[in-house]
Amino acid sequence: MNYEDWEFEKWNTKLSDSNFLFLESLVDKNSELILKFSDSEKVYELTFRNYSAYRNILEQYRTKLWTKLHNSGLKDLGNSWIIENSDWMKNLFENEPLLELFESKLKHYLITTEIDVIEVLSSDNPDVKILKEKPNGFIKVDKRKNN
Repeated sequence: MNYEDWEFEKWNTKLSDSNFLFLESLVDKNSELILKFSDSEKVYELTFRNYSAYRNILEQYRTKLWTKLHNSGLKDLGNSWIIENSDWMKNLFENEPLLELFESKLKHYLITTEIDVIEVLSSDNPDVKILKEKPNGFIKVDKRKNN
């Protein structure tokens, strides 16, 4: 992967400036990609309804990406970006001509967490919402049983 050509644009979302962000789940079901993240205060959900590809790679295997982000000062800009000049997207367009034909407005989304680096190619912005607020850093659990 050649990160040197990547141009990072900050993608402002509800989780962009979250500290200690973790991926809780990644579900690919019924043509939707649903990602749940958490930090010490909130649980977030991103739903991509129209996506062409995604990948999740452990952050420890993305040393060149981290070097690029830190050396350029981009890591201080948050956890979510849109990537211009993506070699991943270019490679797919070159090798899968129908992709460019049907998805000409594709964007490369990048989300970094403490453990994962998630990338999604989608022509639509995802729905982003906060699912839960965590009082004092913990999720409130209701132990009452529903009858």
